[in-house]
Amino acid sequence: MAKLFEAFTIKGKEVKNRIVLPPMVIFDKDIKGGMITDGVVEHYKSMAKAGCAIMIVEATAIEKNGLIQPLQLGIWDDTFIEGLSILPVIAHNKGALALIQLVHAGGKAAQADTDDIIAPSSCHFGENEARSVTLEDIERLKRFFVDAGIRAKKAGFDGVELHACHGYLMNQFLSPRFNKRDDIYGREKEKFVVDIIKQLRKEAGDAFIIAIRMPGNDPDLATSISYAKRFEEAGVDLFHMSVGFIPDLSDEEKSSNIAQSDISFKPGDLIYEKNDYYNWIVGAGIEIRRHISKPVIVVNGIRSPAQAHYILEQGGVDFVALGRGYLCDLDWIEKAVKDQPVRECVSCRGKCLRTTGIYNCVLKK
Repeated sequence: MAKLFEAFTIKGKEVKNRIVLPPMVIFDKDIKGGMITDGVVEHYKSMAKAGCAIMIVEATAIEKNGLIQPLQLGIWDDTFIEGLSILPVIAHNKGALALIQLVHAGGKAAQADTDDIIAPSSCHFGENEARSVTLEDIERLKRFFVDAGIRAKKAGFDGVELHACHGYLMNQFLSPRFNKRDDIYGREKEKFVVDIIKQLRKEAGDAFIIAIRMPGNDPDLATSISYAKRFEEAGVDLFHMSVGFIPDLSDEEKSSNIAQSDISFKPGDLIYEKNDYYNWIVGAGIEIRRHISKPVIVVNGIRSPAQAHYILEQGGVDFVALGRGYLCDLDWIEKAVKDQPVRECVSCRGKCLRTTGIYNCVLKK
């Protein structure tokens, strides 16, 4: 398991191991108005204490109209800086780097929080009817992302992670399914994201880490590789590979109890054979790593130290992110160091994320 615990350096900052806490929104912290609460603080104390090398704070809205859901952290003005500044201190006290994920939900915004739902092109997202953004809107949104990044720096974070997957605004610009514009932002679908990266790098400085969470499958692997190369050229320091939009569901899938995010939509141009160590989402991240020089985090279904070690050694990626597996067993890293078995997540469809956080894992009862 030696690879799991090797040090790494990003922008002159030493990372103590190869384990990342990915951004996970926990819905039980009674957040109001986007402000940090005691519940948020206690949650991240538990996460940092467990030993990750990079702690990525959950999706944080860069605009009130861009909330994914009401119980979400915000960073859309300077009043959030003081509260958020507690979180990097928590990470640093345990020897971890602290990033914060910046997001705008776009067409997937919570209806309760806005009557002006936007997307790159006019479209429907479930019950949401989104209007097409104007060029003025685009400039405003780019400014919001950059300003949020500067606030994160002022709060003491080592960097930010731009949320460009899972169907939110940045992903909407990248995806031909929802970006049907006939201007430069439609012809160069990555331009919206690239412009933000360049401006944030200019204003935040070279030492500030800019990470991006992006899909490896939207619309296909080849396009994802080309996007990754453009993002790297623009100034991204760290890639976190995930997924984009899911296709329309069949009647059978709609009637099943399988979470939509778990339904496979592997890109057709990914050559991949299912194995016991990782799935195609990790496989796409491994393939993209071969085409860029910056470090890559892979995520999805990583439950055991043996899996994590195999992915790092055989896949050639740089970090593994433990989400539900980490919530399931906060002694995961300590047990891995001692070569002891960990409590492996059974993928019970999100009880740990939806109600009472780490205390509701079915394996802990």
